[in-house]
Amino acid sequence: MHRRVLVCGLGAVAAIAGCGRTVDSFQTHADAASTSAPTPGIASLPCLVRPTLLPSAADMPVPMTRAEPLSYGPSIGYLGNTDPYPTDKGFGEVIYAWTGLTNGPAARFDMPSTSTTSGNQARDTNPVDNLPSSGPLFTDYPAQIFDVSLEIDDFGTGPAAERWMTQSRQSNRANDVPIRGNLVRYVTVPNLGDDTFATQHDRSYAGGSGESPQLGPFVGDVYTDIQIRDGMYVYAVSIDAAPKADAVSAAMRLLRLMTTREPASCGSTASGVARAR
Repeated sequence: MHRRVLVCGLGAVAAIAGCGRTVDSFQTHADAASTSAPTPGIASLPCLVRPTLLPSAADMPVPMTRAEPLSYGPSIGYLGNTDPYPTDKGFGEVIYAWTGLTNGPAARFDMPSTSTTSGNQARDTNPVDNLPSSGPLFTDYPAQIFDVSLEIDDFGTGPAAERWMTQSRQSNRANDVPIRGNLVRYVTVPNLGDDTFATQHDRSYAGGSGESPQLGPFVGDVYTDIQIRDGMYVYAVSIDAAPKADAVSAAMRLLRLMTTREPASCGSTASGVARAR
């Protein structure tokens, strides 16, 4: 649910306007999927995308607990639009939050939001949803990883997965327009499959400095997103962290786990990544 991409660079208007709040990347969460098709049980999903096979809290880089129920189901298309991936066979996702956001001194920075459901006010206590984009949390805990989202999607065919990666790149173009740029930075990482795409951006950036935002230092919530395509599968890890955290190394370690452990659990022919090692 929290895999996000920047909707930027899609034509001249977006390039000038910069980026808004990030949105879900794999628009495939179970509640949305159920509006168009029944969400299957985990056991009915292809083996490789079952969220129960994703890394556990014990695999996380810092003490973490699962932030919300497992997400899984069929795809509803890129960014929830009317251009679905008809060959998509399903996805699995799990989200973890640092225990310090709910227990300990850092919990004071996590601001529960209020949402309206059927006219009633409901308090959202999910620490991931309530993470601020800037402020003392990021100076008091300058090297902390706050949340981790892991997801895998079976697009059914290699070309469909390639199209997803192409659209991800189109929606994550770096924009260095002074004052209103989006602070997207491309990150060079080892390629674990057929294609790897990695970006970072600072969610706290609001412009106004007059300099190219890509050249400035990170100061707030640094969002790291790394996606790996292996044939018809796309593995993805996204992390919210403070500026001095090594989120890229943490994400790559988790991706190595995902691209080896899950294929090993499902059979050696499930993924080319595992066969290539």
